Amino acid sequence: MVRWPEGKQESVATIPEGVTSIGKEAFDNCSSLESVTIPEGVTSIGDHAFVYCSGLTSVTIPEGVTSIGEEAFDGCSSLKSVTIPKSVTSIGFGAFWNCSSLTSVIIPEGVTSVEGSTFRDCSSLTSITIPEGVTEIGQFAFADCSGLRSIVIPESVTNIGEAASETVFDGCAQLTIYAPVGSYAQKVAADNDIPFQPLENLPQDPAQTPSENPSQTPEQKPSENPSETPSQSPADSQVISLTAEQTTVSKAEMDNLIAENKDSAVVIKLADGIRFTFAKGTMKAVDGKNSYDFGAKVSSDYSGLKNPPIAKDEFVQAISYNYSGNLPAEASISIPVGTKWAGKKLYYYEVTANGTYKYVDSDTVDKDGVLTVQQSHCSDYVITTKALAGAAGSPATGDTGAAVLWTAVLLLAAGTLCAAVRKSRMSGVR
Repeated sequence: MVRWPEGKQESVATIPEGVTSIGKEAFDNCSSLESVTIPEGVTSIGDHAFVYCSGLTSVTIPEGVTSIGEEAFDGCSSLKSVTIPKSVTSIGFGAFWNCSSLTSVIIPEGVTSVEGSTFRDCSSLTSITIPEGVTEIGQFAFADCSGLRSIVIPESVTNIGEAASETVFDGCAQLTIYAPVGSYAQKVAADNDIPFQPLENLPQDPAQTPSENPSQTPEQKPSENPSETPSQSPADSQVISLTAEQTTVSKAEMDNLIAENKDSAVVIKLADGIRFTFAKGTMKAVDGKNSYDFGAKVSSDYSGLKNPPIAKDEFVQAISYNYSGNLPAEASISIPVGTKWAGKKLYYYEVTANGTYKYVDSDTVDKDGVLTVQQSHCSDYVITTKALAGAAGSPATGDTGAAVLWTAVLLLAAGTLCAAVRKSRMSGVR
């Protein structure tokens, strides 16, 4: 189909059977058009096919269509819903740009790239899921989606905004990114100060934020089976949930928590999944502290390390806590590192002020991809896959351990030999 007859003022358009493609600018600026029926047999929708059809409220794209062209529905400001079939594998640049009434859309699994400006200025869009298999999200893809509150990004996405990831979600002030822990999406969230939540924390209604009332009042959340998942809060604990914007606990709030701590454990949860657990009866005020900022920046960028003592493939992540100095008590800190590390032992080192590394703790990552360490103060830290030779307090490396073992074996053998010789000499005297 080349073009809808110019001057037609109908509100309903039925594309004839036998049409296999909707051509470039076929319905350009048909502002009176409210609905369109696309027949089976159509395989492509051309560039600017429905551009500025400001009266169009809904469209169903039939199975068999494989591509949607650039800016195909740009400026369809009344479009509230669109059904995209599984057969679609390509959605062009700016395809739904400025569809300001669009509230929901499902991207099919065959799509491998969300092109630049695809959903730009879709201000009524509240949530969206990027399917597994998508590898990149283009610049400004969701820019100025002011109503967007949640986006699910799979581990397959390894490129967001090319070298300008900050453009992709520009103007999305309410957004929380849900993604696997340790994924590229988590790094982008950290780099751009976007709230992050592990995928398992996705609410049943994705349009809702993780916490509508962050941390002002501790909530008691007993666990019926606290040992089922190592990263769960202990039973009868006071749980504080902080947001990316609100990471600070005031002195008055901390005094209340310390009082509560006499009878129960206290858990402080960060938006990025990190949690501090203070055992019952251990907390006390820190002299000179008027507030307690538990925020943290997590980075998977190896190039940001100071005097890196390890190879890139031995680096897991770096953590920089806003809090500096002694904590109210020794804390058990649960850090999401990703399920790819589940069952593996990782090492946790403090990066000192002079750039050297000091061993703090090590542990085996649980099945949910969470590393748990013990520490009594906060600064900057790195997580590694091996012990750092020469670092203060570092446990013996595998080579050192082997050397100690062989030394013990040799000493034991030597002792046995000496005993045998002495026994032989004593026999000779007799």
